[in-house]
Amino acid sequence: MFVASERKMRAHQVLTFLLLFVITSVASENASTSRGCGLDLLPQYVSLCDLDAIWGIVVEAVAGAGALITLLLMLILLVRLPFIKEKEKKSPVGLHFLFLLGTLGLFGLTFAFIIQEDETICSVRRFLWGVLFALCFSCLLSQAWRVR
Repeated sequence: MFVASERKMRAHQVLTFLLLFVITSVASENASTSRGCGLDLLPQYVSLCDLDAIWGIVVEAVAGAGALITLLLMLILLVRLPFIKEKEKKSPVGLHFLFLLGTLGLFGLTFAFIIQEDETICSVRRFLWGVLFALCFSCLLSQAWRVR
């Protein structure tokens, strides 16, 4: 009887030790990651979810809302296209769609400016920043020229 209770006591001590070991190892892993981010997240993406750097989350929310509104406008434009009968009103639809596509790209490019930079991200930022703004402004210029 005494041997059985000693074994139970020993098993209880081992289980307590293992539980404490697991808790401390998880706590040390969580201390190395940012609050709000997962454990397997690459360091360059920490700004996307770090609750201590709230500016990244606010910018993401605004960019996400802008992208959703742009997608909604593109969908409305495509759905209403068959119902436009006048040629004068139907001709600038391509320009409007291209402008919305450029705007969607600019909202998406916001995420490239939040994450930590490396050589690829810097190249994407520089190239797409100019191309997408050129696309948007050329659409606006073409529309202004057409209206004139």
